[in-house]
Amino acid sequence: MGLNAISSKIKSKLQTISGIGVVYDFPWVQFEAYPAATITPSGFSSNYETRTENQRVYKFIIRLFHSIDVITAKETEKERVQEAVRIIRGKMDTIVNEFDKDETLTGIELPTGETMLGSIPAPSDIVYFPEEKMVVGEITLEVKISFDTTS
Repeated sequence: MGLNAISSKIKSKLQTISGIGVVYDFPWVQFEAYPAATITPSGFSSNYETRTENQRVYKFIIRLFHSIDVITAKETEKERVQEAVRIIRGKMDTIVNEFDKDETLTGIELPTGETMLGSIPAPSDIVYFPEEKMVVGEITLEVKISFDTTS
């Protein structure tokens, strides 16, 4: 399966985006730099296209984290949350744009019999967790692969 190849490619793509402090391809919450990103699989579907081809859709959640404690230019908690949300919104736009510009994840190395069809990024929500003092944004990335059942 191409799950590892896709996850690796998403990670390397995120690592090239300026201003993302650290990227993990597994769930994590202790970060050395902000904003931080994690990539986790969140679903999978498969449909028959022909007698020899299946279309698979892998879903990933890209989460962006920003601690309000590292925002020192603002005085109140409300101002720090507002600034963290502004930063996360900007990074979400940048990430969606980067995946839209490279729908086929150029350079991905899929296993034999798998062909990249395309990817679709969609931002979903931004949430503030007061106890953790963390703002979190989510992007769902669907990656479509054609699988040759005869390979």
